[in-house]
Amino acid sequence: MIELKPLQQDAYNAWLVRGRRGTIEGTTGCGKTVIGLKAIEEILSSGAKILIVVPTVALAEQWKIEVKKFLNVDASRSLRKPAQITIQVINSVRWQALDYDLVIIDEVHRTSSKCNFSFLPISKFVAIMGLSATAERADGLHMNMAKYAPIIFRISARAAAKAGLISEFIVRNIAVQPSNDEGARLDELDENIGNLMSTMLVKDFAQIPRLAKHGDRDAMELLSLIQKRIEIIATSDTKLAVAERLLTNELKDEKTIVFCERIEAAEKLMKPGRLMYHSASNNEDDIKAFTANKSGGALIAVRALDEGLNVVDCKRAIIVSGSSVKRQIIQRVGRILRKTPDAKNAVLYQIYLKGTKDEDYVEKRTRYLEESATDVFWE
Repeated sequence: MIELKPLQQDAYNAWLVRGRRGTIEGTTGCGKTVIGLKAIEEILSSGAKILIVVPTVALAEQWKIEVKKFLNVDASRSLRKPAQITIQVINSVRWQALDYDLVIIDEVHRTSSKCNFSFLPISKFVAIMGLSATAERADGLHMNMAKYAPIIFRISARAAAKAGLISEFIVRNIAVQPSNDEGARLDELDENIGNLMSTMLVKDFAQIPRLAKHGDRDAMELLSLIQKRIEIIATSDTKLAVAERLLTNELKDEKTIVFCERIEAAEKLMKPGRLMYHSASNNEDDIKAFTANKSGGALIAVRALDEGLNVVDCKRAIIVSGSSVKRQIIQRVGRILRKTPDAKNAVLYQIYLKGTKDEDYVEKRTRYLEESATDVFWE
């Protein structure tokens, strides 16, 4: 029988009180999967049919393993060969009319777009449980899900740490001066972006991508300039040099995830004993090898591991580059918050180019973390 921790039980009870329909938003590592498994366990003996919907194949396989481990049930991965518990990637259920006693939608924020959301209005589900570390979306599309599974309980990182579900963590923001070349190119781009913005009669930047999509030349040029700025920030040799020093010295005996936005940057950090993981490779064997390594090592992640997959026994992460989107930073820090036997606290390093837009990105990301971090250091 699955026994929930008190805070997890509170979340589960809130779902029951709301008629078994709602979304639990909880920091990564707080046990959202276990809460979902508890919901399955409660109705399994009655012969109920359960559907688990996830955004990726890797996450589907992870759920399959957890179902076997906790419930000793072999879940099916096919709608054509359904079992009592069926696990599907969201792409496979779009526009399908389904009938289940319980549907669990993991990373529920990914289900809110028009296509991914399409199966919900035409299906029959007695109970719906959504799970996510960041259920709300900047584009407001999470309101689609709110009609069927509104957020009914939140587990913050601070609350989860206080309850002993995850590790406490600190943030170290490390400033570096851009090289002369990087600085000159960024200054020129900043000036061009500012000049172009001043000529455009657009108050809300969120309108720019839509205008560009419809052929607005100024909007297209603006996005091109911003992309060039992002490229310089993401591939900065001065930032990569600091990351290399951390990996070689301070973190040489620590298991560390390094988050990059470009494969080009990640390749410069690759050395014997280090592993690379990105969305195109989708190589879970590298994650398993990284997890199995008890003596340190680095996993270089390129626009991957931002959500879903469990990476255990890792307490250090370096962000070489990233966006200012709340979901990304919350998901990334979550990779290092899972409790480990040694009870070691986690450390997140953010490397940024001082005096550039990169500093703005880090300041914004840090504001999202300040409520849950034990300390924030600017170095």
